[in-house]
Amino acid sequence: MDKSSQNVEKILGEADVLTGSGNHEGAAKLYSQALRYDPDNVSLMVRLGESTLLSGRKKAALEIFRVAAYRAAMDGNLLNAIGINKRILAIDPNQQETKQALSRLASRVDPDSARNFRSVFGEIVPDEESIQVTRKTLARHLEADELDSVEYFVDQMAIHASVTDRPESIEAIVDKLPELPLLSALMPEHLEQLIDRLSFETFSPGKSIVREGEKGDVLYIIISGEVSVTRKGPDGVDAEVARMGESEFFGEMAFFSGARRTASVGARTRVETLSINRDDLAVIAARYPEVSQVLHDYYKKRLIGAVLRISPLFSTLDEGEQLGLIKEFSPRTVSFGEFIIREGDSPSGLYVIDTGDVVVTKSEDAGREVIINHLGAGDFFGEISLISNSPATASCIASREVTLFQLDMEAFEKISARYPRMVKVAVETGADRLKRSEEYLHVREEMVEKGLL
Repeated sequence: MDKSSQNVEKILGEADVLTGSGNHEGAAKLYSQALRYDPDNVSLMVRLGESTLLSGRKKAALEIFRVAAYRAAMDGNLLNAIGINKRILAIDPNQQETKQALSRLASRVDPDSARNFRSVFGEIVPDEESIQVTRKTLARHLEADELDSVEYFVDQMAIHASVTDRPESIEAIVDKLPELPLLSALMPEHLEQLIDRLSFETFSPGKSIVREGEKGDVLYIIISGEVSVTRKGPDGVDAEVARMGESEFFGEMAFFSGARRTASVGARTRVETLSINRDDLAVIAARYPEVSQVLHDYYKKRLIGAVLRISPLFSTLDEGEQLGLIKEFSPRTVSFGEFIIREGDSPSGLYVIDTGDVVVTKSEDAGREVIINHLGAGDFFGEISLISNSPATASCIASREVTLFQLDMEAFEKISARYPRMVKVAVETGADRLKRSEEYLHVREEMVEKGLL
């Protein structure tokens, strides 16, 4: 870490202390000081806006947020721009033009369809008069040291706005706009409705965001920061299974499936998110049914895609072949203790585990159930009876709540000809499992006869 970064970290620590004690004017001065070391940092600009608002200077805060939103959009960070925009709307709900412009940007407007950049950005792109209003408002409400830090952003905005009518400028900006998870799949008018329902939330380091086992009716998209994803192991201790950052989202499994949350998520750093609850999405879907379908399709593609990448069954397939399989699978949630397959039943399909654990049991001659295997995320089962078209050779039971994907018999038969390598893996795995279970039961039978069991 260079000296400038060290200075910023030290200042931020002091500013957080002042914010905690309610000294928002003092915190605003420190954020201004930090901006001198890191003048292009939009996050610092936002925190300055927050402290300015909390210190009672609403008009100045609005202008700071507006400048920060513009800069975030110009940098291609649309999630951040939308988040800042939500702050603006919370302070002044009349700022509807900004929301409309952001929705068009997030859906990646074709620059060739816009006569000039302002037709895409609406009120986001300021004219000379509005920039002068911004300067005057800031000058009236900010102290000299605060104003110096903000002026750099305003100057950059003025320079940028002066060239946005050039076709090459429009194309360069729109070309660098990222595809946003979930959001970019929507049409502009649908996205505008969704943005209107999004909530902005901030979480401090160490703060719990969602907990494993709770009801999940909120979906989160990370604007900035990093979160830790943990799951309880067999010993009941939380173990980190992933970290997620900017533009990633979480909570979608419980949100779309209605199941309880399969993992806990907590903030590792200061985290800013956009979120939407199920009730708000239902309001949008009632008016635009296609919105719900688009989001569900995206969720299914992402979720099954992750399972395909870690499951040995699909390791022989390339990415294109894996994507081709996604539409054939159906998601399913199974409660603790529920039978997924019963020994002796007709083939029902091939199953791939996303989360949770499955215990495999087989009946002995005496009628007792013997555990012969444990399966977890990425494992598959059901292949033996499916390939041989014979009754199931064992039972598969959820040893805790399980989320999985099912490929029914008809779909499996349809894709077998297209993906012979996948079928080969399934045949080899099935034969190996049969051999190991027979060996295990034979050894167990001998031990019973000797009185060792």
